[in-house]
Amino acid sequence: MDEGRCAPRALDAAGCTLFIAAVPTSDASERDGQPTHLVGFPSARADGSHPPPISVEIVDLEGGGYEPDAMGLAGVVYTSATTVNVPEKALKDPRLNAFIDGVPGSQSASQPAAQPSSVLCVPFATVDGARTLGVCSVFNRRDGLPFGKADEAALRPLLRSAAYAIEGLRARAECERLRQRAATQVA
Repeated sequence: MDEGRCAPRALDAAGCTLFIAAVPTSDASERDGQPTHLVGFPSARADGSHPPPISVEIVDLEGGGYEPDAMGLAGVVYTSATTVNVPEKALKDPRLNAFIDGVPGSQSASQPAAQPSSVLCVPFATVDGARTLGVCSVFNRRDGLPFGKADEAALRPLLRSAAYAIEGLRARAECERLRQRAATQVA
């Protein structure tokens, strides 16, 4: 999936992270069929190497709702399924979490990523629109201007392509799982 490389180029941004909701399984990690975490795939570093994936727990609060401090901006956008554009002074946004929402490629397990000055965080849904599949966070336009509606519009076709790819891969994995289960039942 090239969307992680395409988004920064299409928007002339410093980087992006594509967060994908983990597929619920039939074990204890499933919560009423809802994913319990997002997995973030940051864009490549300037040297071409790839940073490690980021895991974001979707934290339920007792009595309903979610814990935004623990999830960062990506988790908030995922749970609300609404776009958030922080055009400037992103560091002052209380929803931002440095370990989750930092500029890709600059973080380590003990060191938060470089801080974004602007963030465009857009959710994307299944092809039929039934549920949110993930979030794309794009950081710091290289020209220093804030992200705008045109940037969001440019990102949408890439996210539609990502949704098709993710759903296709998940359908293939499910077919393989069913094939293996049928093979073990016959044997």
